Amino acid sequence: MAGGDSMKRCRQCGKTYPPHSIDPKGSWYDAYKDDVWECDSCKKGKPRKTVKNPCCGKVPCVCVIQGSSGGRGRRGPVGPTGPTGVTGATGDTGATGPTGATGVTGATGPTGETGATGVTGATGTLATASAATVNDTTQTVADNANFSLVGSQFLDNVTFTAPDTFTIQQSGNYNINAIVSSVAVQAGPLGINIILDGTFDIGGGRVRGTTAGQEVTAIGFTGNIPAGSTIQLTNVSGQDITNDYLRLTLVRIS
Repeated sequence: MAGGDSMKRCRQCGKTYPPHSIDPKGSWYDAYKDDVWECDSCKKGKPRKTVKNPCCGKVPCVCVIQGSSGGRGRRGPVGPTGPTGVTGATGDTGATGPTGATGVTGATGPTGETGATGVTGATGTLATASAATVNDTTQTVADNANFSLVGSQFLDNVTFTAPDTFTIQQSGNYNINAIVSSVAVQAGPLGINIILDGTFDIGGGRVRGTTAGQEVTAIGFTGNIPAGSTIQLTNVSGQDITNDYLRLTLVRIS
């Protein structure tokens, strides 16, 4: 008998019995030719006489009557997580992402070694030009007339034409300074102008007071003038003046 799923019929007396639990000593149903069996009463030669079951002592056996299967019980708690499996193979490299923002500029590195000195260039021509005159002879000069520049002179690329004209021999830009001192009895006002090429006033000086024995100075810049330009010093006091000291200097500065 397997599992006791249906009623069993005795091959001797024909009575049917329900299945029951197995006795520790073996089933009280006795198998016969694989698929037939006989009850204990027939087996013991006492047909029709009811014999109590040796397992529970009741007829029919009431030890276990198997009913239909119950419903599925509630799911038990989740068991502990199993160990981590072996790491899988590395996948293919993904596409390169977009370029990130430019980082902050790093600190300036140390100064490199000084390079070799270059070849010395050709020596240029030094073009100088200057002149100076000092006249301490007393002279009286009419208004709008030129002062005499005759006296102690220094000339470099500048020529002098007496009595009142310097001529530039080297083109360039010149700085010119002049000073005129009147005699002690000469009353003001006093005024002088530095004249370029007999026409252009490029510097001057004025003393407006009427006090006697005054001194007047003038400063001028020629700008870039060509060779052959002339320089003169003119009285623009609005009156004749008598002076006993005069100095004029000019220097090429570029």
